[in-house]
Amino acid sequence: MIDKKKIDSILWGYDKKKITLATICSHSSLQIFHGARLEGIRTIGICRESVKPLYDAFPLAKPDEFIMLEDYSKISKIQGELVEKNAIIVPHGSFVEYTGEKLDDLPVPVFGNRRSLLWERDRVKMYDWMKRAGLRIPRVMMVDGIDAPSIVKFPGAKGGKGYLIVQDCDDFEKKVKAELKKGAIRQSDVDNAIVQEYIEGVRYYPHYFYSPISKKGYKAGAGTLEMLSMDKRIETNVDEIYRSLAVGLHPQPSFGVSGNLPIIARESLVPKLLEMGRKAVEASITLFGGIPGPFCIETICNEDFEFVAFEISARIVAGTNLYPLGSQYSAYIYGEPVSTGRRIAMEVKEAAKQKRLPEVMLQHKIHAWLTFYFPDNIRNQVARDLLSVDSLGIMTPVYLLLYPSRKPLLMVSEMEREKFRRFSRKCRIITYYSRKTIPSLLSKLARKTVAAEYNPDSPSSPFPASLKDFLTSKKARMVSSSPLVNLTLVPVTKKQFASHLRAVRKLSAIANSAFSLISNSLRRGKPITEKQVQNHVVSLYSKYGFVSDRPPIVAFGKNAANIHHEAGASRLKRGELVLIDLWARETSFDSIYADMTLMAFAGKKNEIPQKFAKAFASLVRSRNSGLENMQKQFKKNGKIISHLADSAVRRALRGYPDYPHGTGHNILHDVHGPGPGILQKQKKAFELAPGGLYSLEPGIYVKNSFGMRSEIDFYFDSKKGVRTTTECQKELKPLL
Repeated sequence: MIDKKKIDSILWGYDKKKITLATICSHSSLQIFHGARLEGIRTIGICRESVKPLYDAFPLAKPDEFIMLEDYSKISKIQGELVEKNAIIVPHGSFVEYTGEKLDDLPVPVFGNRRSLLWERDRVKMYDWMKRAGLRIPRVMMVDGIDAPSIVKFPGAKGGKGYLIVQDCDDFEKKVKAELKKGAIRQSDVDNAIVQEYIEGVRYYPHYFYSPISKKGYKAGAGTLEMLSMDKRIETNVDEIYRSLAVGLHPQPSFGVSGNLPIIARESLVPKLLEMGRKAVEASITLFGGIPGPFCIETICNEDFEFVAFEISARIVAGTNLYPLGSQYSAYIYGEPVSTGRRIAMEVKEAAKQKRLPEVMLQHKIHAWLTFYFPDNIRNQVARDLLSVDSLGIMTPVYLLLYPSRKPLLMVSEMEREKFRRFSRKCRIITYYSRKTIPSLLSKLARKTVAAEYNPDSPSSPFPASLKDFLTSKKARMVSSSPLVNLTLVPVTKKQFASHLRAVRKLSAIANSAFSLISNSLRRGKPITEKQVQNHVVSLYSKYGFVSDRPPIVAFGKNAANIHHEAGASRLKRGELVLIDLWARETSFDSIYADMTLMAFAGKKNEIPQKFAKAFASLVRSRNSGLENMQKQFKKNGKIISHLADSAVRRALRGYPDYPHGTGHNILHDVHGPGPGILQKQKKAFELAPGGLYSLEPGIYVKNSFGMRSEIDFYFDSKKGVRTTTECQKELKPLL
């Protein structure tokens, strides 16, 4: 089997906007080509010259281009052409049968997991798979132990052709010899045949689709399972053998599939079918890494309404051809009927949009990502979020190594191994007895490129100097884990985004309440202090069910020039500026912060001094310049480079002192999230992560005079670019 690293490196070189789907023109190719066309994906038909006219008859299911190949077993001849055309092969029954083991080592990406085809091809492995899944299966017998009517199945995807019904051992010998004599089978087929108890009942062939990236459907593994449709096969001549019996003939039953009939199960049976699919998926993940994409469990429903599974087809099956305009169950998932062919195209399209961790690591030529958490002195935020260590209560160092094409490695103290039991399915766990043994465990990183929470330009980088010295002494090359953090931690879910928007609405209401408190005090001529306003905001945090790592910043007059001013006893005077910087989130850990800074003037609008009005107008202009710059970057190449946005903001503030803090930061479970912020140019150009939330907060600070800041939040939408989520204050708010 070809090394996954090689396929990953080939796939990394593909132009994701020009992906094509390729398959042999047979079996279910009309449906595959048609489904891809509906999703706007180009297709390649691998075809014999004699077959090509068929596709002229069905123009909407005709591939966009043909690659002619008379002998499909020579598919390696066109591998270079397929890779050049950014092709992903979609295997089907005929593809598997025609190419055989050649597909195992073909250096072209295949839709799904080609190891699943190996388990389908080997019936011993297939039965092991079904047993591990806990499916009820027919009794399998040795040739010399046949004691009941049985079906003899030969290896490969032959569509039932050549299967035999035998009554006992003698009948087996007699019929096999006859088939060998005719040349219908080979001795190798006999040697690898499976003899299976014949089960009476109705045949149900449910068509499943497992997606590791979709959230729609029946929960299975880390993804979801969809049951799209179902069929029953028309097999010659067993389906109509009664006609022969009626006229006195007694033919040998044959099981070659000549067509398919649609079938629908009674609704009370659907939960059983979904559970069968889930068990098959989860067993496949354990045995050979999963079965992403379409598959079919071939079953018999007996008189007790129990399903007996006798085979698994680990790819698209011909029965799905019954539903070119959409299968019956898919409408309940997508709001419209979707064929299996189209569902494949939808998955490829979605996967092409998503950057996966192995792809990004290969792109940056990173061999391993080392992240770490030292509870006594280095509480690395990235490791904290990746491992959810806050809920574990750990007291010893933890190291996590992630690789582009291997299972992650988790190194924990032997004393705390039990706390990490839930990671055993996702990670290889090794333990250390003493911190002195850790260097030897990390020595395999010698001469490798290692990503870590390490930034050579920042003195606040959490990476410990001793660990850096050890790795560099082993000639490891250290790079920032920033692009990997962007991929894994920064993008927010719909649920998290909704929590952020709720926080924005409530914080806005809290800010307005604080300004109203100040306005009322000014009107009554009653003194009010920064601390009183701060306490008012904190009390509203409690009322709204908010948490925050620190109290809000409330600064009056000259105090606003102190960026991290601590609210005190300073009383507000008429004619002074008021700065309120507040950030909070809902109490659940999965909720996301909102962060905003608003400015007001203690007086009437016509009393605002020109220098304040001019400065705030410049501040608004600089903030908007940052938004415009990011949107231009996105429209040009779909990316936002951090330091380019920072420069645009600072250029618009020329004439005022350069503010000493970053122009913005990532927002997540912590107000300052783990992703790169909007910072001045460093040695490496950092990208903002699509799907991430950020602040934008330029400031003007004139020592011993005044200070002001305008802070807003925005979401980096992968389709639309920058979307602000907070109010963009345009002018100073008069409090009288």
